[in-house]
Amino acid sequence: MNPNIPKVTVLLTTFNGVRFLDEQLTSLYYQQGVDIEVMVNDDGSTDGTIEILDYWRAKGLIVSISQSRGLGATRAFLMLLQSCDRKDFVAFCDQDDVWDKNKLVLQANSLDESTPMMSTCLRLYIDEFGEVIGKSKNLRKLPSFVNSCFENIAPGNTVLLNNPAIKVINSLQNPPVVHYDSWIYLLISTFGKVDLIPSYFVRYRIHLNNSVGLRKNSFATTRKSIKNYLEQQTFLLDEKLEYLSQNQRKHLIAISTLVKEKSLRKKLLLFSKLKIGRQSILDNLFFKFFMLFVR
Repeated sequence: MNPNIPKVTVLLTTFNGVRFLDEQLTSLYYQQGVDIEVMVNDDGSTDGTIEILDYWRAKGLIVSISQSRGLGATRAFLMLLQSCDRKDFVAFCDQDDVWDKNKLVLQANSLDESTPMMSTCLRLYIDEFGEVIGKSKNLRKLPSFVNSCFENIAPGNTVLLNNPAIKVINSLQNPPVVHYDSWIYLLISTFGKVDLIPSYFVRYRIHLNNSVGLRKNSFATTRKSIKNYLEQQTFLLDEKLEYLSQNQRKHLIAISTLVKEKSLRKKLLLFSKLKIGRQSILDNLFFKFFMLFVR
């Protein structure tokens, strides 16, 4: 390894990914300007995924393969991250995307090693044949603590963490979270800095077997999203209250109070003062409306 170039550990979770996995691992193998290693957790594949992983381990790209059954991507990623306290940089990788060859080096060079930081970027959307079918929407609001409470603008496959950020995340074990990336965005927005590079470094593949895919707003999905965000905030407030700034503490307590309040009149009063911080005014109103009824 060259001591003068960034050393990046890529965390990869797999499950029956044989169709697209090799193309993604090839894009990792040819990353420029970094020393790269890949740590994998496979969640019970039965389709030849393990054989592909073994091939890339023999080539030196993959350094470890752990196996589980029914763990899920969020738990697997957070489990893998627990062994990375001494790593310089960590990225998260889906099994079916394609990365630009300069993704990791440009993100690593954007981070200050003295404070918890993460880098995120934009994404092109591709279909199962690799054809571009869309791209990330332009952001009206940049990364911030208020935004991270109810919106995730840092999808996991765009994220690179520095060592101080890794330690912040690992200090809170077994969080009750559904999506690891929105949790990480909330934590680093709270205790560090989030840097957005407005370049399309990730080709995010949309196909029938996506574990998440592109979510569409509906009454059911919005209600579920709000509940997930509230669980994250409650855990953060309970575990790290003394480390929050006065404004952060005030904001999270106001949200918690609104949810617990039973009087509709008092809810409406709290509702009028609450900042949501999503990308559009309509989104903010939509989320506020649902928060009147979420318990």
